[in-house]
Amino acid sequence: MLLHRTYSLGAPQLSITWVKHSPITGTGRQPDHRRDLPMSATAAAQDTDLPLMRKLRGFIGASTSDTRALLMICAPRHCAAADTPLVNQGTASRSALLMHSGWAIRHRCLADGRRQIMEFLLPGDFCDPSSFVTCTADSTIVAITPIEYSLVAPETLLEAISHSPRLGVCLWWLESQHASMMRSHLSAVGRMRARERIAYLIWELTRRLDLVLPAPPAAYTLPISQEMIADATGLSVVHVSRTLARLQRDGVIHRHGHTYQILCSAKLRALAQIDSDWPQGMPAEVLAGMNG
Repeated sequence: MLLHRTYSLGAPQLSITWVKHSPITGTGRQPDHRRDLPMSATAAAQDTDLPLMRKLRGFIGASTSDTRALLMICAPRHCAAADTPLVNQGTASRSALLMHSGWAIRHRCLADGRRQIMEFLLPGDFCDPSSFVTCTADSTIVAITPIEYSLVAPETLLEAISHSPRLGVCLWWLESQHASMMRSHLSAVGRMRARERIAYLIWELTRRLDLVLPAPPAAYTLPISQEMIADATGLSVVHVSRTLARLQRDGVIHRHGHTYQILCSAKLRALAQIDSDWPQGMPAEVLAGMNG
């Protein structure tokens, strides 16, 4: 059963639907949510400060077709409370998830209840754009804070790309950068020492936030518990606590609750073994073709 409330944002025909415990699951096709956003609302929703737009700044042009295509996949917007399951492993899910605000986790649980967090989902993340060519979800996604998100049906995604091929190239680029990040995360969990693993996780999360924040902050709010850090790095909670304390003693970070301040970015990068920029820029010939 879907329980929802609609709140006006002060713009004609633009609304946010509050979804309570309504995962993106089911045995059939997901509804086409484009019907929820009339074209008159699109003009009212010309919000150039959306996290995905910030991520793609420098690539997406200011043309009407580019902007309208991007807004097609950013609407309608829904809200969910913390602890709401958005995707359940093993169930059908044909819609991609686009995060606008808040945090979520993607994880798998073993038969004995042990959990591996594979990634944290942040504002601007476009999760599983290829989900419509798979039968079932291979992991579970759960909100860990209140979130705002959109469900992007395959028809909507294909229509948006048909209106703006430039957007298609940008989403392809985002997917390649996400794959690169996941390979780095796997290397960290599989081979790094505890101090290096946690340093890498802090570097990764803060770097990803830099892409969607207006400017790098003096300190970052990471709404993740030590248990979550443990499940993401393959360590015990006790080991995580001791390692965070050591990073603070060594002058790498300063932590107070969920607030993290990077005291020495060079030390953090060295511990995390970051030897190249992330995300990588697009090749010059691709950029030339997009702007040609």
